[in-house]
Amino acid sequence: MKNIHKLLAAALTGTLIISSIAGCTESSETEQSATDTQVTEATEETDTTDTTQESTEATIRPKREGHYTFQTHVHPSKLEEIMGPEAIQAYDNMIDAVLAGEDYFEVADEETYGWVIGQFAYTCFPVIDDYIESGYAEGFSNGRGKITYLIEKEELQQKIADFEDEIVQILNDNLEDDYSDFEKALALYMYMARNYTYDYNLLEHSSEMTVSAYQTLTDKSGICQGLSSLYSFLLLEAGVDATVMSGCSLSNGGGHRWSYVKINGNYYHIDPTFALDSNDSMEYFMMTDDKRLEEDFEPTEGHVTIQYGAGEHVERIASDDTYSPLWTGYFIDLDHDNKKVIYLGFDENNEFSELEFDYGALE
Repeated sequence: MKNIHKLLAAALTGTLIISSIAGCTESSETEQSATDTQVTEATEETDTTDTTQESTEATIRPKREGHYTFQTHVHPSKLEEIMGPEAIQAYDNMIDAVLAGEDYFEVADEETYGWVIGQFAYTCFPVIDDYIESGYAEGFSNGRGKITYLIEKEELQQKIADFEDEIVQILNDNLEDDYSDFEKALALYMYMARNYTYDYNLLEHSSEMTVSAYQTLTDKSGICQGLSSLYSFLLLEAGVDATVMSGCSLSNGGGHRWSYVKINGNYYHIDPTFALDSNDSMEYFMMTDDKRLEEDFEPTEGHVTIQYGAGEHVERIASDDTYSPLWTGYFIDLDHDNKKVIYLGFDENNEFSELEFDYGALE
């Protein structure tokens, strides 16, 4: 096929994303957790031509009308493990209060309030996180926590409505109603790769600007913090357990974030940032701890992220390498009916050709 030679050349000359992005900042989502800390990230950009985009888009099958709806309460299982059920209930109460335009929400105690309002789990409802902040001075009293709005409530309600509509549209445009968790993860990974760009200006000025999943969705560009949060949120909305992992580069110490996803009972590292401008490479999809380490990040140094700098130390538990054949491949199509991923890669004769990965038995 016409793009084999182009992709082979890309693979041999090393113009893939591995050389374009080495890490991201660990900056704040809002003013309440702003930090002056910044880390260095390589800024060499990958050359991606229109012909590659045309050839890959031609393989996408027409989608049926979907039936995904917005889920108001979504949160990763890791969040409950780290913070406990009372904090999860407080998150849900706060979300419901914001949606109702209220100034207070029910919360068990002051400590839980401090965690919830100060460390909002931005994979739970990103748009809300961007437009509220803590009211610590008068924040908790008699089982109620205060919400401080950064914009007019009416304006926030419109932003929430628009946000919900766009999330639902993305899910229905990219997912079939009967997709498995693996298929959802792959389809949304390719959606991110093909529709978002890396924002080098935001990286440079991240301590001064909003960095979030909502900002990334609105701008269709971002850095690792927003890209991983948005990808994980989309997965949660689609019914897939996902959170965000943070860690530092072994080579330069730069901070980075990626998604940490549970599929078929196993955890995997998925890095949507490194999917950008990658000629549909699947190198950073369904990675094990060893693969993540090979790509410069030690999982034992990673933490499941709640907000800036918070979270639980994670042991090496992503060990399933079932999907490793995909790491050297370039996505062509997802054959849902036959449970196969069609991709370009090197066969047993070391020839670059069209291959199939049968995932049917893994479902």
